[in-house]
Amino acid sequence: VLKNAAKTRKVPKDEVLSALSVIATAKLDPSKFLETLGGTKSPGRTWMLIFTAQKKLKGGRYFPITAVQRFDAEARRIENGVYLGPIGSLTFEGRFSWKKRIL
Repeated sequence: VLKNAAKTRKVPKDEVLSALSVIATAKLDPSKFLETLGGTKSPGRTWMLIFTAQKKLKGGRYFPITAVQRFDAEARRIENGVYLGPIGSLTFEGRFSWKKRIL
């Protein structure tokens, strides 16, 4: 469901929220999460923001503009960018810390 939502942005939001709820309540092993998020070697991995959910998954929507994050687990760096097509872009970069799955 989530892969299809990311590719098409056409999956109904209730289905996306239901899939996110399953993940949120799952008993997942967090030991490899940073590696999944940021890879093991520089320059890391890049992720695009597709969907935003409200607290407690009460609602959500597809994100209307291009927003990208790059996590570099090896260098402990993060880069965020918002891209507005031909108008321009805004990016910033910095270090991040990782404590108990909290970025």
